Amino acid sequence: MQADALLLKTKPLVLRQQKRFICYGISKSLTRSHWGPGFFCGFILDCCRITLILPKNTWIFLIYFLWENILLFSEGAISVNVLKLSMIVFIILLTGCTPDTDSEEDIKESHQNYISSFDWSIDSKISAVSETLHQRPELIDSLKAAEFDLGPVQGEEAVITTYLLNEKQTNGDDLRVSVYEVDGEIIGGYGVLENWVPGVFSLDSKEQLVSDGIVR
Repeated sequence: MQADALLLKTKPLVLRQQKRFICYGISKSLTRSHWGPGFFCGFILDCCRITLILPKNTWIFLIYFLWENILLFSEGAISVNVLKLSMIVFIILLTGCTPDTDSEEDIKESHQNYISSFDWSIDSKISAVSETLHQRPELIDSLKAAEFDLGPVQGEEAVITTYLLNEKQTNGDDLRVSVYEVDGEIIGGYGVLENWVPGVFSLDSKEQLVSDGIVR
């Protein structure tokens, strides 16, 4: 918990330093007299690095930064028109470099209703993968203990969606839920206790987990 608190305090400072460093690198690149493949590769890489650090805000900052310093850059080997073109290229690059989180954050209403029927609540979507079910016997037995039997659907194509729950363990660790769908129908799911082995639990066991002091 102390480490998490320290991270929250220091992260903004780290981001600011990274932003300043990368912007300085871009400004130096833009004033170089030699415009070869190396320049463009470095420029693209720096743009992508920035969007990964601040995917929602950085493009506004960068465009403002470049615009405010456009005359300074033009004193080098490049013209104002070339710099403006570079800014347009940067905006285009943002379309490809910025992660698309809309699909990841989309939560199916059927999943929401299913999980809430067990008195759990979803914080966010982690992943959704499609796979043919060929689980090992040990895993099938482990999930049976969590009241989820995958035996009858072995060989079927399933979509497995994993969510982070709002609820936490008493030690602060996370809880996750995986929901299985076959042919568009929910066939079941199970929960996972972070840092437990195997750590799977029945979705219907919230009251017991709270009573045992595992979940708060």
